[in-house]
Amino acid sequence: MLRPAGLSQPTTVEAVDAILDLIDLTGGAAIDPPHAVVDVADHGDNLILDQVVATQAILVVSEDTGLTPISPGRGCVAILRPRDFFVARVVAARRRR
Repeated sequence: MLRPAGLSQPTTVEAVDAILDLIDLTGGAAIDPPHAVVDVADHGDNLILDQVVATQAILVVSEDTGLTPISPGRGCVAILRPRDFFVARVVAARRRR
Protein backbone atom coordinates (compact mmCIF):
# COMPACT_ATOMS: atom_id res chain seq x y z
CA MET A 1 0.00 0.00 0.00
CA LEU A 2 3.01 2.31 0.35
CA ARG A 3 4.13 1.99 -3.27
CA PRO A 4 1.02 3.70 -4.68
CA ALA A 5 1.82 6.61 -2.34
CA GLY A 6 4.85 7.30 -4.51
CA LEU A 7 7.51 5.91 -2.19
CA SER A 8 10.60 4.28 -3.66
CA GLN A 9 11.19 0.54 -3.30
CA PRO A 10 13.96 0.98 -0.68
CA THR A 11 11.83 3.41 1.34
CA THR A 12 8.85 1.05 1.15
CA VAL A 13 10.96 -1.90 2.33
CA GLU A 14 12.39 0.21 5.16
CA ALA A 15 8.91 1.33 6.26
CA VAL A 16 7.54 -2.23 6.21
CA ASP A 17 10.55 -3.46 8.21
CA ALA A 18 9.98 -0.73 10.79
CA ILE A 19 6.31 -1.66 11.10
CA LEU A 20 7.17 -5.35 11.48
CA ASP A 21 9.77 -4.49 14.15
CA LEU A 22 7.15 -2.48 16.05
CA ILE A 23 4.69 -5.36 15.83
CA ASP A 24 7.33 -7.75 17.16
CA LEU A 25 8.38 -5.41 19.99
CA THR A 26 4.79 -5.02 21.19
CA GLY A 27 4.04 -8.73 21.16
CA GLY A 28 1.73 -8.55 18.19
CA ALA A 29 1.66 -10.59 15.01
CA ALA A 30 1.43 -9.81 11.33
CA ILE A 31 -1.27 -11.88 9.65
CA ASP A 32 -2.58 -12.37 6.14
CA PRO A 33 -6.25 -13.15 6.73
CA PRO A 34 -8.56 -14.81 4.23
CA HIS A 35 -10.12 -12.31 1.86
CA ALA A 36 -13.73 -12.63 2.93
CA VAL A 37 -15.03 -9.06 2.67
CA VAL A 38 -15.75 -8.07 -0.92
CA ASP A 39 -18.83 -5.88 -0.75
CA VAL A 40 -17.17 -2.50 -0.15
CA ALA A 41 -16.34 -0.52 -3.28
CA ASP A 42 -12.75 0.26 -2.23
CA HIS A 43 -10.49 -2.81 -2.40
CA GLY A 44 -8.21 -1.38 0.31
CA ASP A 45 -11.19 -1.00 2.65
CA ASN A 46 -12.08 -4.65 2.04
CA LEU A 47 -8.54 -5.64 3.11
CA ILE A 48 -8.82 -3.59 6.30
CA LEU A 49 -12.20 -5.16 7.05
CA ASP A 50 -10.69 -8.61 6.44
CA GLN A 51 -8.21 -7.77 9.22
CA VAL A 52 -11.05 -6.60 11.47
CA VAL A 53 -12.93 -9.87 11.00
CA ALA A 54 -9.83 -12.06 11.37
CA THR A 55 -8.66 -10.37 14.58
CA GLN A 56 -12.14 -9.88 16.04
CA ALA A 57 -11.30 -6.21 16.51
CA ILE A 58 -13.59 -4.21 18.73
CA LEU A 59 -12.41 -0.82 17.47
CA VAL A 60 -10.92 0.69 14.33
CA VAL A 61 -9.49 4.22 14.33
CA SER A 62 -9.30 5.65 10.82
CA GLU A 63 -9.67 8.87 8.83
CA ASP A 64 -10.81 6.80 5.85
CA THR A 65 -14.14 8.26 4.76
CA GLY A 66 -15.04 4.94 3.16
CA LEU A 67 -14.76 3.09 6.46
CA THR A 68 -16.28 5.44 9.02
CA PRO A 69 -19.85 5.30 7.62
CA ILE A 70 -19.84 1.49 7.99
CA SER A 71 -19.66 1.69 11.80
CA PRO A 72 -20.85 -0.18 13.74
CA GLY A 73 -20.53 -3.47 12.01
CA ARG A 74 -18.10 -5.88 10.38
CA GLY A 75 -17.31 -7.52 13.69
CA CYS A 76 -16.21 -4.34 15.42
CA VAL A 77 -18.00 -2.13 17.88
CA ALA A 78 -17.04 1.11 16.18
CA ILE A 79 -15.01 2.70 13.41
CA LEU A 80 -13.99 6.10 14.75
CA ARG A 81 -12.04 9.00 13.35
CA PRO A 82 -8.89 9.76 15.38
CA ARG A 83 -10.35 12.98 16.80
CA ASP A 84 -13.54 11.19 17.90
CA PHE A 85 -11.48 8.41 19.48
CA PHE A 86 -9.37 10.95 21.39
CA VAL A 87 -12.45 12.86 22.61
CA ALA A 88 -14.09 9.61 23.75
CA ARG A 89 -10.94 8.69 25.71
CA VAL A 90 -10.79 12.13 27.38
CA VAL A 91 -14.47 11.98 28.33
CA ALA A 92 -14.04 8.46 29.75
CA ALA A 93 -10.99 9.54 31.74
CA ARG A 94 -12.87 12.51 33.21
CA ARG A 95 -15.74 10.25 34.27
CA ARG A 96 -13.35 8.03 36.21
CA ARG A 97 -12.15 10.94 38.36
